[in-house]
Amino acid sequence: MISIIRSFLRCLIRACRYIILCKEFLDSLAVEIYELKSKREDVERDVVKARRGGKQPRSQVMWWLDRVESLESKFAKISTEFERRLMLPGNLAPNVWSSYRLSSSADEMIAEVRYLKSKGSFDRVADEVFPDRFEEVPSSPTVGMDLVLEQLRRVLEDDAEGVVGIYGMGGVGKTALLSRFHNEFLADATHLDVVIFIDACRGLGVDRIQMMIGDRLGLSRKNRGSQEEKAATLFRVLNKMSSY
Repeated sequence: MISIIRSFLRCLIRACRYIILCKEFLDSLAVEIYELKSKREDVERDVVKARRGGKQPRSQVMWWLDRVESLESKFAKISTEFERRLMLPGNLAPNVWSSYRLSSSADEMIAEVRYLKSKGSFDRVADEVFPDRFEEVPSSPTVGMDLVLEQLRRVLEDDAEGVVGIYGMGGVGKTALLSRFHNEFLADATHLDVVIFIDACRGLGVDRIQMMIGDRLGLSRKNRGSQEEKAATLFRVLNKMSSY
């Protein structure tokens, strides 16, 4: 019986505090949110720096940033609601339930903010990108191209050759040839760190090509920036690889 009375008194005291000290709860939450926002800005700067270096932000870091952003949005809403209460005329003063609800929400958010602050210290915010070395692509049968395939294989084994061009009229099988070469020969080219196959057909713009390369390398699409920034990021990632 005594334990029940004690529990009831604790609930009653907490409810009275929520009703009477609404502004104090909101002020305490504002201080906690400001500290969390400062930590969030530091982490975001580290993430931007890592992305520019061609690194992939860690899932745990992105989860934390999303939670913080959501919490800041909730704080903005209850702050706006509290400010509106202060502008009400005397005959429309906020009721007891309204004060209780706002204080209760603020108290819960304070606990969540403190939890996120405790989780906001990261040894590293991003990891190096290690894409799969090879991905097979759909291919069509080729007829009478075995000699050309053999020539391509010899070029592949010659480190002195960096670029190879294949030209011909539309429809003669250039894409089919390269698809077969990609699947049959590049799969065994273990000296290459990564093989990227892109069918750059007519009308495929630079942005789209950069996106496809970034996807192949496992880079996040979020905040990739301008063409120049994306090109710099792709260069840094590929430059860390010995062969591609």
